[in-house]
Amino acid sequence: MSPPPLRLLTCLALLAIAGTSHAAAPIPDTPPSVSLLIPPAPRLNTGGYALLDATNGQLLATQNPNHSVSPAASTKLMLAYLVFEEMAAHRLAPSNRLPVSVAAWRTPGSSMFLKPDTQVSVAHLLDGLITDGGNDAAVCLAQGIAGTRASALSLMNQTAHALGLEQTHYASVDGLNMKASRTTALDAARLAAAVVDRFPQDLGYFRHQSMRWDGIAQYNFDRLLERDPSALGLTVGDGTRGYGIVAAARQDGTTLIATVMDTPGEHRSVAHAFSHIAAQAYALLSWGFDNFTAHVLYRPDEALRRVHIRDAAHKIPLSVAQPLTVLVPRGSYHALHIRLTLDRNARAPVARHQAIGELKVRLDGRTIAHAPAIALHAAARENTFQRITSRLSRWL
Repeated sequence: MSPPPLRLLTCLALLAIAGTSHAAAPIPDTPPSVSLLIPPAPRLNTGGYALLDATNGQLLATQNPNHSVSPAASTKLMLAYLVFEEMAAHRLAPSNRLPVSVAAWRTPGSSMFLKPDTQVSVAHLLDGLITDGGNDAAVCLAQGIAGTRASALSLMNQTAHALGLEQTHYASVDGLNMKASRTTALDAARLAAAVVDRFPQDLGYFRHQSMRWDGIAQYNFDRLLERDPSALGLTVGDGTRGYGIVAAARQDGTTLIATVMDTPGEHRSVAHAFSHIAAQAYALLSWGFDNFTAHVLYRPDEALRRVHIRDAAHKIPLSVAQPLTVLVPRGSYHALHIRLTLDRNARAPVARHQAIGELKVRLDGRTIAHAPAIALHAAARENTFQRITSRLSRWL
């Protein structure tokens, strides 16, 4: 990658030490305003939408992102997250077989047609949950990972809180209790980003366009899978006020998340309604891929600059723990500003990879990404002679 432009280096050299720490500031709930270099984001007839980068949560476009909406099928996305978490911890495997309870069998609505007093593999249940939206599969998985539906529901809400989904509450594991459940387009997008980021090995479950169980073939209502070869799937469903889709697509190493919630349901058929919300998600994803480019600003183990920390024997080179990547409107790269803020309480000794500051990337006056600034090498405390010499040099 070519070096950052002079303007970035100049901003990076301005260290604001007083009164700040390295604690990460949240990325704002609205994207920065973009100049006339790119066309405006689509306006959609929907309750709310959000378009973001799955890697760092950078928001590209929103419309009523914090408006309370029905979770629709995003309830099942949270349940899938918990199942993937169990598999990642090796407490559950796709080949494990879970018992089908009478409660699961009796669950109304979408169904993969499970039979009571049988056992079904986790892999098949995930297929039923994701491809078919089966409520019976949801109850069976919930009981399998937590013992009871109530325990699983509590775990879902705890996980939502841990992920920072502050406006999300689930009232049932299958999504049927829609009136008491709530989320936002932004929370649903952040949940999707967490799934994509933490469980890449399990994303194949979302790309199945059909499934067969017990001789019955059923088809995925996510029409984006048919329309866009870059689509990763995720989930679709209907809520109390319309239809919703949580979609992801990957092009040239960049993964975008688009959520469209509470799209009005005045359509001639359910199939037409799902085609309509797929078209809305496609419009958002296409706008994002067409108008933004990814830039890796800094990489791990790449020294950004050397800084002096109190009591350190030498200046410390700073770096980042993960690649600092941002999506920038085409033609706007040179408008980026990068600011490094040091923790005023940092002092030697400093351990290797210890966070001692924060990098913020700003565009149009808004923070679009941030990352801890870490010590590339350990730094020992200065000895008495070095301390006297350094203080004399500052006085002189």
